[in-house]
Amino acid sequence: MNADEIKKYWGERAGRGLQATTNDVYMKAIEYSVLKHRIDIYRPPDIIDIGCGDGKTTIELARNFQGINFVGIDNALPMIEQAKLNAKGLQNVNFMGVDVLNFTGDFGMAITVRCIINLASWEDQLTAFGRIHNSLRQGGIYLMIENFTSGHKAMNYARKLCGLKEIPIRNHNIFLPEAMKGSMHELFELVKDINISSAYYMATRCVYAKVCADEGIEPDYLSPYHRYAARLPFAGDYGPIRLLVWRKK
Repeated sequence: MNADEIKKYWGERAGRGLQATTNDVYMKAIEYSVLKHRIDIYRPPDIIDIGCGDGKTTIELARNFQGINFVGIDNALPMIEQAKLNAKGLQNVNFMGVDVLNFTGDFGMAITVRCIINLASWEDQLTAFGRIHNSLRQGGIYLMIENFTSGHKAMNYARKLCGLKEIPIRNHNIFLPEAMKGSMHELFELVKDINISSAYYMATRCVYAKVCADEGIEPDYLSPYHRYAARLPFAGDYGPIRLLVWRKK
């Protein structure tokens, strides 16, 4: 997809409630828990959530950290309108319709959650990393939760061992290569790199998916398997979604 098609795709999902930004609500809960933990460690005065979607994660974080000012930006305006409705009455969060490729700012922390993978090219992804770097104060923290090709391939290998078909990368996504870490080192110091999806994906995309295949039923993102899998500790590298903690040089 090109940039306009990706923007349209996400704009049309704005009214989907719980599953607006992802069908996998329990993976989203894992992502929220990880962000909450890291924000509690660093306690910056202000945070920008880039590609915030309908703002549910941003809003929940703002409720938990009343002393921190949050800004959420997204280029899908229907998502931003929904975010503003969701945040009604909350004083420490603001939402704006701004593209990651064009924004400027001055923040102590930046967050992306599956935002960079929704850009239309590797060149745009590199531009976004530069924008994020410029938006942070010296020593500022960038919490990157994004999908990587290596973990995706490993997950599909595990599925193959279970007799399951590969899960393709969706055509509105460009997953990141491991080599991108080298592209970041002039801008950031890598503080932490954790695969937050491996155990969860092994339980849901392999074990549960095999049970469904054997029983002839469609997997359900709201199944108890997903709920229980979300409690597992982080282990291995059999899922695409990683948390990378970067500090601005």
